[in-house]
Amino acid sequence: MNDDPLIKVLKQVTNRNTDDRVIVLVAHGLIELIVNTLIDHFCKHGKLITSDTRTYPYATKLLILHEKSILPDAFYETLNRFRKLRNDAAHLPFFKIELNQIRKIAEPIEKYFPPKRKGESYPSDDLGGFCRFLVQSLFSQFQGILLPVFAPSIHKAFENSKGSHLNL
Repeated sequence: MNDDPLIKVLKQVTNRNTDDRVIVLVAHGLIELIVNTLIDHFCKHGKLITSDTRTYPYATKLLILHEKSILPDAFYETLNRFRKLRNDAAHLPFFKIELNQIRKIAEPIEKYFPPKRKGESYPSDDLGGFCRFLVQSLFSQFQGILLPVFAPSIHKAFENSKGSHLNL
């Protein structure tokens, strides 16, 4: 299981010693692969779209998934804001993220959360937690499509456990 891409990314982005730039680039790298997998699955010409990055850049792929109502408005807006942060991480010579930046990116989703009570936290309370939230949200919504690709060990264990219940 530790070799599954999902597990590797989650470990790296939640390590508090990891540089902000690395966290953003690693998390976004997996999210971009997830978006490509969703495009392949949901679009008639998915392979064409994912293979032609000049005609269909990542921002366009997000837009396609949003227009097809696969990504809800708030999640689309959050991923698009995160895409812009990834561009900064990739191109700015000095990159450090402030808590208010994370909260601004997460705002489209978190505005629907209940008010925070004492001791509770939101995904935007730290960069690693926010990146983990984005990845896990995509996985929970599309687990049937994504688990076999990005967490094959988990998928296999799940499938084996389903089969064992059927044989009882």
